[in-house]
Amino acid sequence: MASSNQHVLVFGATGRIGQLVVNKCLEAGHQVTGVTRNPEAAMKKQPKIKWIKADALDPKTYEDALVGQDVVFGCTGSDGIKEKTVIFSQGYARIIEAMERKGVKRLIAITSCHDHPNAGWFFRRFVKPCILNNIYADIEVFETWLRKEYRGTVDFTILRPFEFKKGKGGKYVMAESYTAESTGWNYKSIDVDVADAMYEVFKKNLYLKKYVDVGNKKG
Repeated sequence: MASSNQHVLVFGATGRIGQLVVNKCLEAGHQVTGVTRNPEAAMKKQPKIKWIKADALDPKTYEDALVGQDVVFGCTGSDGIKEKTVIFSQGYARIIEAMERKGVKRLIAITSCHDHPNAGWFFRRFVKPCILNNIYADIEVFETWLRKEYRGTVDFTILRPFEFKKGKGGKYVMAESYTAESTGWNYKSIDVDVADAMYEVFKKNLYLKKYVDVGNKKG
């Protein structure tokens, strides 16, 4: 169980999910550091946290900021959908390796539940192969490395939301990936629910070294 006033580092802190995670952590009384490429602009929007200028692909830009952190939230994403990306396969991998060097044990990061067998036809036949194939291919490389090769000390939890949709949230569910527990869900995820799920995993210390689907039940 996470206590208040812990030290939190958020990659992708200016993004869709990252901003929500930052707000959740602030509301709970934690000391938050946000990673961004433009700290001056970020400070104007969110002056209540410490900002550092860093690149997830370059550990030298953020290693010092890892010292003393209790948890790292990974909310990074690709800048575009047309070009190939390595933000997951190299970015997250380098973050994990840097965490080990600096003695940080807890990572909670988001990728995508792009491979669920019951996802919708339109997603499986069009969205994934034609629009987001570069992003999902990179996620697959990262998750394969984590499952088959990584044997380090970082206690990671990888949350895997479905397609995002707008909504008020508040009715999310979580289940370990690659199990039957998420069968029959509504294969959509609301951004505020994903942020809440990330914080719940941190607060309750859930799903160590696990992959977790996060979505909404039908009805």
